[in-house]
Amino acid sequence: MGIAATNRLCRLAGLVILLAATVVFHVRSPIFGDFVQFEMAGLVDRAGAWDALYPVPIDGSVHNAGSSEDSLNKPAADKIAIAHGIDCVPYHFILPPPAALLFWPLGLLDGVTAHQLWLLVSVFLGWITAVQAAMVLTKCAGRETKWAGFITLVIAAMPAMRRMVLVANLTPLMSATIGWAVLCLMNEDHDLETAAAIVLGTVMKYAAAVLAPIALVQRRWRTVGWGMAISIGWCGITLAVMGRGPFIEFATSIAPTLARSHEMADNISLMGVLLHARHQLPPLPGNITGPLSLARLLVLGLILLPMIRLGRDRMREPAAVCASATALLGWLFFFSPVAWSHYLICLCPLWGWLACSTERNPWQRAVAWIAMALIVFSPDQMPAPAIDPWGVHLLMSLGLMLGVGISALYRMVPQRAVESARTITPALKWTGCLSNQSALGR
Repeated sequence: MGIAATNRLCRLAGLVILLAATVVFHVRSPIFGDFVQFEMAGLVDRAGAWDALYPVPIDGSVHNAGSSEDSLNKPAADKIAIAHGIDCVPYHFILPPPAALLFWPLGLLDGVTAHQLWLLVSVFLGWITAVQAAMVLTKCAGRETKWAGFITLVIAAMPAMRRMVLVANLTPLMSATIGWAVLCLMNEDHDLETAAAIVLGTVMKYAAAVLAPIALVQRRWRTVGWGMAISIGWCGITLAVMGRGPFIEFATSIAPTLARSHEMADNISLMGVLLHARHQLPPLPGNITGPLSLARLLVLGLILLPMIRLGRDRMREPAAVCASATALLGWLFFFSPVAWSHYLICLCPLWGWLACSTERNPWQRAVAWIAMALIVFSPDQMPAPAIDPWGVHLLMSLGLMLGVGISALYRMVPQRAVESARTITPALKWTGCLSNQSALGR
């Protein structure tokens, strides 16, 4: 088959495999899990009971307020849950108030139907993420290739993607918005779409915010302006609908808990792995958190420095955008207090760049493939206690992607200097500065 036909077949096969696997696992053992908190947000929206939106953190808890073990539902929220047949709310809503309005449609459906619709949308967004990786690969390679179809099929069919869908969290939306933002950042005439993707991804799960420095270095002031306008408008609508109460409660009660880590093995950030390996509750002792904070700032500086040196024009190239996004997202999840294993799917749109051989030496290519393979061949249970009880292989994957992103950025910087030298040298010769080679030698 030709390239186009092969890629279409791979995309279709990826969608069918992901959908079929989701249906089989859901029918065999339905898991509502994370979905319940979003269903509750939709029911609160429908009732207009804004005081019941957020839980009450338990005094002395060392984790964030998202779990029923660390916070308590208010009586009004319990009343809403009982009225709609929800007998267990294992996780609580802790996103910013503007995000809550988007779950209003869930309040119009019964729980089973809403959950099935949620899974169907998650399958579609997961498949979109795989397709975005193919689009990034094609953009970076500068031509159509069968590798685009292959990477779509691999991402859509791997166990990690199926698990991300079944967890029923916002990760599919987060990965799709990140892929959307990365693709838009490669095009100068997509300012509104770029701003919308970054703002949506930030409000829904924070992660897309790290892509904002790319737009700033690119000097895309219209993107920045649209982002501010969308944010102000969204918050203004939310304020008009909900009032100030949820904003105040989020800022004073919920937000202060978000910086807390978790010792669960599924938290594969550096903090999470250290806590699990040490068999202790957070926080980590000061002799560890101090160096970690310093390392976090130093690594961020290592990422931003070459981005700034590349400048506006070079930072608009697909390879520079992808290297920057990979490094920034890798930095975020590596040093984050909490990075659940399914968050790694958010880097999948950038696998197209990681799999592309353009502007990368063989060693970087090998490291990139190892980083992706650690996720593709990871067991369905992540992390797998029998194989890797601390989730180190997933943290290693994050670290390798972070390293590849930083290395690629620094490899691009000297190229600019070489191009400048090639431009200056003929001018010097023309002015006679290099006309006398023997004098120059002396």
